[in-house]
Amino acid sequence: MDLTRLLSPKRVAVVGASPKPGKVGEIVTRQLVEAGFEVYPVHPKETVIHGRKVLSRVEDLPDGVDLAVVTLGAQRAVPAAVAAADRGIPFVVVVAGGFREAGGADLEAELVGELRKRGTRLLGPNTLGLMDARSGLDTLFVQHVRFDGTGPGRIAFISQSGSVGTEATALASWGGLELASFIGLGNKSDLSELDFLEHYASREDVDTIMLYLETVSGGRPFLEAARRAALTKPVVVLKAGRSGSAAKAVASHTGSLAGSYRVLGGAFRQFGLVQATSDEEMMDMANALALAPVPRGNKVGIFTPAGGFGVMAVDETEQEGAWPKMVMARPSQTTQKAIKEASFPFVATGNPVDLTASVTVDMYAQSLKIFASDPDVDILVAGIFFSPAGLGEPTAPAMADAARWVVDELGKPVVMFVFDGERTFDRTRYFHSRGLPAYPSVRRAVRAARALVERSEFLRRHGS
Repeated sequence: MDLTRLLSPKRVAVVGASPKPGKVGEIVTRQLVEAGFEVYPVHPKETVIHGRKVLSRVEDLPDGVDLAVVTLGAQRAVPAAVAAADRGIPFVVVVAGGFREAGGADLEAELVGELRKRGTRLLGPNTLGLMDARSGLDTLFVQHVRFDGTGPGRIAFISQSGSVGTEATALASWGGLELASFIGLGNKSDLSELDFLEHYASREDVDTIMLYLETVSGGRPFLEAARRAALTKPVVVLKAGRSGSAAKAVASHTGSLAGSYRVLGGAFRQFGLVQATSDEEMMDMANALALAPVPRGNKVGIFTPAGGFGVMAVDETEQEGAWPKMVMARPSQTTQKAIKEASFPFVATGNPVDLTASVTVDMYAQSLKIFASDPDVDILVAGIFFSPAGLGEPTAPAMADAARWVVDELGKPVVMFVFDGERTFDRTRYFHSRGLPAYPSVRRAVRAARALVERSEFLRRHGS
């Protein structure tokens, strides 16, 4: 369905608006006013809230309101949402808990049934709301990071947990990435991941889609929508509720039963969803998939001036049972000779390449380009260090330039693991700003590279 009036509304009503700082209705109203929306606060006693004239009843709202955010408690939220639907408002967000997840299944069924009769779509209940960088819409009422749609990454996040979503905004910002849009599904009693998958698959300002799900709506229709989306852009999913106890916790969180994790995991893989096992891994995968090109195959080149980290990267690459399988590339004698000529005769060049701590910046950058140019290397995992005496501050721009050359001229992805003490995260943010995925750990870098290989295999299976 067309979600334009939900994600890019012009006129927004806040039912339960408040002048009291810290109240949900005050936070939502203030954010919408600051963003420049035409805001209609609704409160039975107030006259002005954040410079906007207050309406005493929902029934007094003008025609043409696109979205109503209902910030009242569960019992009062139902008649307020129905009144908004009676005014012809096409989308309603109900933030209150106290519905199915807390034993109020009948109240939730009443809410959904009454809105459906009137043709109004519901986000929630029990949701933090939504945020969209392109339109400036932000109804999240907890502390979070806002984005303007100009940063690297451009990830849309659809989450069944509001807290997972808001912490993802912080994690993205910390890493120098961009969330283009966030949807808190809440109990997803009407609008679900299926609706938003189809929407984001067609948006040019979204490069990658992330999903955090505790339950899956629609079964086969969801998987078909996911495959259609995955043929257009990467889709990363974190499915919680893997253990029996966690599945029970899902029921208390959203009032839904978690499906079989093993069955869903196999279906996700078949239909092209890249599956994460933690929130950190989900963001790492989305980062790589948003920034890097897809490799032609699964042959990995490991490149570093620190031999021990190179060995660890090989272990991660050839991890037994890991899927998809990745193998070590076999650089030609010509490539190995060229690396020695560009650096030192004694460096290890067979893969992993170990330039040793004697390396200089010029050697480092030139050798990376030579190694990546070998026909047997499909994807490069590069260790970026700053402590050797011949490196230091010029290393970051030089290695970013070399890696960009590999991406732009050879079409091969470069995934980095970066170490520079307390400045490590500053370094990863810099490489992200250059469109290069970078991580403060070997394992995270190799797992992100594996996500790229998984994406490559899916597209190859579908002739794309």
